[in-house]
Amino acid sequence: MKSDLTLILGCVLLLAGCSASSKKADDAGAEATPVPAEVTDDYTRFFTEGIRLERADGKAGGMYVRFGKDSLTAELFSPAEGVTETLERRITPAGKRVWNMEDDDTKNLRREDGGLWTVSRRGKLIFSEAGAADGLGNWLTERFEGTAAGARYRLAVRHREHSGDGYFLLHLTPAQAEAENDTTLIYTGRRYTQRGTATDADATVWQLVADDGVTLYNFIPENRTLEQFNR
Repeated sequence: MKSDLTLILGCVLLLAGCSASSKKADDAGAEATPVPAEVTDDYTRFFTEGIRLERADGKAGGMYVRFGKDSLTAELFSPAEGVTETLERRITPAGKRVWNMEDDDTKNLRREDGGLWTVSRRGKLIFSEAGAADGLGNWLTERFEGTAAGARYRLAVRHREHSGDGYFLLHLTPAQAEAENDTTLIYTGRRYTQRGTATDADATVWQLVADDGVTLYNFIPENRTLEQFNR
């Protein structure tokens, strides 16, 4: 099933029967492998409720942070690996809050003086929250649903109101699948806005770069066209 779906998605997908996109203001990649329902829920939950951090070395692949009740725990979710880690809050001798497992080899989550969340290991920065986006407006979420060459898709894009960059969550499921959680392929990653196609120089194109560092899609929101490329 995976190979059949990958072959389908390697073509240009003309997305027909799409619903209208929805926008709302809020404040708040995974490998292309079928995942069980509970993992699917992780991708959706962390995308909508978590804080996104990027790799400090600039490579593809992010991490999400989601805090538990009273912030006593923090969950770290790596979309590229589909792995969740739970860290516990403690107070350092200097009086600062950190979340880790009190083991130098585990990840250490903390908020720096500038207000940005970071994850480090043995003092080395490995993930960091993006800097301030002054003047770019509130966060918006846009959602698209439809069918494409034998596959159903759900695309969510989060971005600042006046920014062409952002993040995305993409679910792809064969239209004939009996159980969605058995065959859904999930990608998360970065969204960039570009201009122009081979047939329309003025077209708006969203480039979707997955966290797996390999998968790349172009999505034209006006006509709901999705095209996959190899790097």
